[in-house]
Amino acid sequence: QQQQQQQPKRPLRLVVKADVQGSMEAVLAMVRELAADRVDLKVLHSGVGQLTPNDVNLALASGAHVVSFNLGPTNAALEKAMSQAGAAGVKFISHNIVYHLMTQIESLIEGTKMHEIVEQVIGEASVQSTFAMSTSGRKKVNLPPGGGRIAGVRVTEGSVQRSAPLVRVIRDGQLIYEGACSSMKRHKQDVDAVGAGTECGIVIDDGRFSDFQPGDTLQFVTSITQKIN
Repeated sequence: QQQQQQQPKRPLRLVVKADVQGSMEAVLAMVRELAADRVDLKVLHSGVGQLTPNDVNLALASGAHVVSFNLGPTNAALEKAMSQAGAAGVKFISHNIVYHLMTQIESLIEGTKMHEIVEQVIGEASVQSTFAMSTSGRKKVNLPPGGGRIAGVRVTEGSVQRSAPLVRVIRDGQLIYEGACSSMKRHKQDVDAVGAGTECGIVIDDGRFSDFQPGDTLQFVTSITQKIN
């Protein structure tokens, strides 16, 4: 009789984060079910709340990957940590739809190559003041009471670009609004991009959002398609 030797399972270490406890428990149950009898799964850390640089550094130091579900926007410090960890082989799987998250985890367990759409914060700006919009020559939109407002901002990180598909308004760490940059001006001239240390005026969604407050952070976000090996 030939003695069958059981092949050792490939280790899979994960750091798992989700928005609320119920989501966290559901994601952990899904991961464990998908991994059963296929890989040697070790969840090094699981928690509720925004992904942090400490989570990323734990994954980097432990040879783990990061799974997150329905989390809020990132910031420049987190983006930097994720970029460094990604270059070292840490994979980031994130989605706000369970089915898509499950598909990506399945591919990770199988060890197959896949593509994912990853959000990338290309620039951040801090609101310094606000100004009334001039309505002359503008298309008619449903403006808030008092008319639209321009955010006078100083770019603090990277480059803010008018072509960015998404602009987030962050206040005290909380997402206030998501929209598109419809106008970017410097010295009353239209510009396409403004770099760190420079000031400019920003209009979001043709002025439909105008509840800017000094100290708000505007995140300019783009998406890239990258291959997970």
